[in-house]
Amino acid sequence: MAASTDSSSSDKVDLTSCSICFETFKTPKYFTCLHSFCEGCIQTYITTTFVQTKGGIHCPLCRLFVSKPEDVSIEEWSAKLPTNHILISLIDMSESKSDQKLCSACARENESESAFSWCVNCSESLCKACDRAHRRNRFTSSHELVGIETYTTTELPLRHADIPCTDHPDKKVEAYCTDHSIVCCMTCVMLKHRKCENVGSIEDASEQKKKSREVKDFTQDLQNLKKSLEAMLNDRANNLQKFDKEIQNIKAEIDILFTRMSTHLNRLKSDLLSEISQIEKEVRPEIEDKRDEIQCKISTIENDLALFQTNMKYAPPAQFLQAMEKLTEQKLILEKNRRRSK
Repeated sequence: MAASTDSSSSDKVDLTSCSICFETFKTPKYFTCLHSFCEGCIQTYITTTFVQTKGGIHCPLCRLFVSKPEDVSIEEWSAKLPTNHILISLIDMSESKSDQKLCSACARENESESAFSWCVNCSESLCKACDRAHRRNRFTSSHELVGIETYTTTELPLRHADIPCTDHPDKKVEAYCTDHSIVCCMTCVMLKHRKCENVGSIEDASEQKKKSREVKDFTQDLQNLKKSLEAMLNDRANNLQKFDKEIQNIKAEIDILFTRMSTHLNRLKSDLLSEISQIEKEVRPEIEDKRDEIQCKISTIENDLALFQTNMKYAPPAQFLQAMEKLTEQKLILEKNRRRSK
């Protein structure tokens, strides 16, 4: 993990704030994608988003999939993530510039004492009393202490702070294995790197790395990559702008089309209604006349039936025969008219 020394970059990127809680980092932990988060924040994120079937989580920022170590439980995963010591140093350096900088050791006991010095090895600020105790303690007497004011203008915390070994947290890293490209403690050197041919001090490895073409080209490579991505981003932004404009044009065309269709359909509806109204005016009277004519014939038949039944009961023979002749003629006329009306 490295901090950028480019002032233009540092002005744009806040390296001391967690992107989950948006507050100053509290025990920053980082993933393989190098994005850092507060230990508490990332633990909450892990607990709420971990999917057992997938066996990991996605980085909240870049969505890189991070697999859960097999020997680590979900509850202790965040604590096992590597600590970003450079961010801790940056935060401490930033805070130390304030007149309100307090002793880190006393703060752990909920006490407020003004900082007097800075321990480069522990990456902690100390008050006068803790400074004296730090110098007297046999485990910390060899630590490098600088005045708090001197500390605000030096890069020592970023270069000399003790970093615990990943495999042995109780030991600090003291060697660098070029064969495996990894910093390690002396226990690791004895157990894992005995057969490695290129194991040396961190200081020598760091100086060689800084002088290498790889490091010299690193910043330029990243700048070139950034410019390339910015060009792609600008291209996508232009595409999105064009896309939005095309969508708006299509929506406008659809509105115009449906307005025209609606106008045409309304006109067609009006024409059809007018046409059907005209047909109604012409045909209805004819149908009504036919209906009335049939109703008249029904009335005639009803009258003929009444006459027939009366003659059957009361008419003299001669009158009955006369009536039957006339009724038969009337029936023939009605049948003839019925056939015509079909």
